Parts: sequence; C-alpha cells; structure tokens
Amino acid sequence: MPVQPPHPVSALSLPEFTVSHTQASTSPFILISPAAPTGSRWFADVMTVIGAMLRPGPLVRDVERMGKLLREADRIEGQDPVRAQALRREASLIIR
Repeated sequence: MPVQPPHPVSALSLPEFTVSHTQASTSPFILISPAAPTGSRWFADVMTVIGAMLRPGPLVRDVERMGKLLREADRIEGQDPVRAQALRREASLIIR
C-alpha cells in the first residue's frame, strides 16, 4: 500500500511580484517588489539574495574590506593581539 502524505499538496502558494524598470535611474536593473507584504524572514532573505545578484558591487566591496581587515589582523597578531582581535571583530560585523 503506498504511503500518503499527511496533507495533500494541491498548489504551492507564493507571493505575487510586480516587476518594473527604475525610472529615476538609467541603470538596466529591475526593481522586484512583493505585491502583498508577507512579513516572512524567508522572503526577506530571498529578496536580499536577489538584490545582491542584481547589484553585486556593494557586496563585493564589503567582502574585500573584510578580507583586508582579516589580513591586517593576521599580520599584526604577534605585535598587538588586542588590536588584531578588534580588527577581526570589526570584520565580523560588516555584513550582518
């Protein structure tokens, strides 16, 4: 006898999206916004990923800055461990 799922899956309910080109800018990027607010953390995470894919520049700059701070911390670890720890802490707080 086949195993039945506890709840039948008839359709996946996803939020509707509106897509429009930015009018204030000449950039080719598209704004994607939910047609209805969801309040979901998952949705916020997905929108963050989409934003990073459409405009990777700020994310790349943050990652490069983190790398510079960590390399500097490694370089001065023997001379000034307190400052090295402060640099690592600063790097960990860049993308949150």
